[in-house]
Amino acid sequence: MRGLRLRLISKVNHRLIFIAGLFLAIFLYSTSWLTGFLLDDAVKLTANVHYNQMSNQLTRDVEVLKSMTEKISTNQTIVDILERNHEYQLLTKDDIDDIMLQIDNFETLLNTYPFAETLNIVSLQGEYLFTGGELYNNFILPARPWFKEEYLIENPGTIITDLHTDYSTGREAIGIVTFIYSDENNDLLGAVVLDVFVDKLVEYIDATFYSGDLSASLYLKSNSSSIGAQINDSKSYYTRDLEGVFGNNKVKFTF
Repeated sequence: MRGLRLRLISKVNHRLIFIAGLFLAIFLYSTSWLTGFLLDDAVKLTANVHYNQMSNQLTRDVEVLKSMTEKISTNQTIVDILERNHEYQLLTKDDIDDIMLQIDNFETLLNTYPFAETLNIVSLQGEYLFTGGELYNNFILPARPWFKEEYLIENPGTIITDLHTDYSTGREAIGIVTFIYSDENNDLLGAVVLDVFVDKLVEYIDATFYSGDLSASLYLKSNSSSIGAQINDSKSYYTRDLEGVFGNNKVKFTF
């Protein structure tokens, strides 16, 4: 009789251990799933807050830089020099020094925008370029990859160029461009081109993220389909695209 009771107690104990183990496994699985779910939500919340802050900041920055190029395009010293020097050979040392001085003065205002480094003044008819403290001859503005034929006919206002290789540095860039017109007959004289270098732009964006890692990239809309906002479960990252701030170029935020 005693042996029977011991066997019954042993069976009950084994069943209790099995049930307890099953409940423990379910609890651990549920806890793991819930933790992952909460972490995904936390990642998305943090990423979206930063995305909204950064997109607003970049929008403000670009608007200020546009205003700057527009102001430079009406600078009387620059307009007068381009208007009377339709050939590279006509430029005097004083003309060159005056243009360089104007560029230096305006470039000091770019110190708060680490991704906007170089201000360029281009002559359409004279085919010369002031950039980075240098003067280049045989610079043909309509031959640049971002230039469109209609710019010669109608004032497009301030534009943001497509992604391209910068003429003097060979770096990937986009440009904020305002065209320069003569006071007398509104002829197209040239352009103000403010270079936004891609490496500096993504470095600036990445450095602003205060929680975890951020990897930014920039590309033309026509070269990639829209990513939108999504979670990639296999690689555990969250991506969002910023459109409309840099013309036809997208900025992809990968958290």
